[in-house]
Order: sequence, then C-alpha cells, then structure tokens
Amino acid sequence: MGYRFIQLSSEEESLLVLTSKTSPKAHIRRKCDMLLLSNRGYDIKSLSALYQVRTHTIRSWMNAWRAEGIQGFSISSGRGRKAEIDVNNTDLVDSLTEAIKLNPQNLALVCSDLNKTKGLKLTKSKVIRFLKKS
Repeated sequence: MGYRFIQLSSEEESLLVLTSKTSPKAHIRRKCDMLLLSNRGYDIKSLSALYQVRTHTIRSWMNAWRAEGIQGFSISSGRGRKAEIDVNNTDLVDSLTEAIKLNPQNLALVCSDLNKTKGLKLTKSKVIRFLKKS
C-alpha cells in the first residue's frame, strides 16, 4: 500500500514547479514539492517520514491532486470556530445593538436581557468579541 506513486505529465510537472516556487501559501508549496518527489520515485512511507506526517495524509494529498488538481490543495472554507453571533442574522444584531445603546456600561445586563427575551446563551465575552469584529 505504501508503494503508490504519482505520474505527472510535463505540463503538470512544470505547473507544480512554478507553484512550489511562487505560491504565497506554505501548505500549497509543501504539497507541490511532495508530488514532485513522488513523481521522482519516492514512495509514500519515505514521503511521510520526510514531511513528518502520516501515510494517510500523503494519500489524501495525492487523492486531492487526482480529483481537483492544484485547486485541491487549498484549504476549504468553513474551517474553524463558528461565530456565536451571526452578523447575517439582522434581527439578533439589531436587538443586540439596541440593548447595548440602552446599557452601554453594563454588558452583563444586556446579555441577561437578551437571554431571557431571545432564548440565547450569550455571555459578556461573546458580546465583546462581536463588538470587536463589527
């Protein structure tokens, strides 16, 4: 299972060489270099040892290349912690800004009022995080 290689055409190889030298994203440069080494005959086990990742990770990079090409190397959106207060929820944002205008010095009171009326689980730190981002 560790003996899988990627065979690249000359166009794909030149694209990967160019991307590995010019991409501003380090994870994309790393994956391009891995594919170039695989094209030269490095097996999955030696690539995983070289890049200090699991063999499963190397296989997933290869699968992403086969499925989507260079676009498969970019990180997809939606990763990370989701915002507790959604900016697109205009009803919540409007009620929050109105409550803050009424009690700008007491965010704990703002949170307790909104928790009672809207059935939310807002805390003072969540409101402060929302205010910093907006």
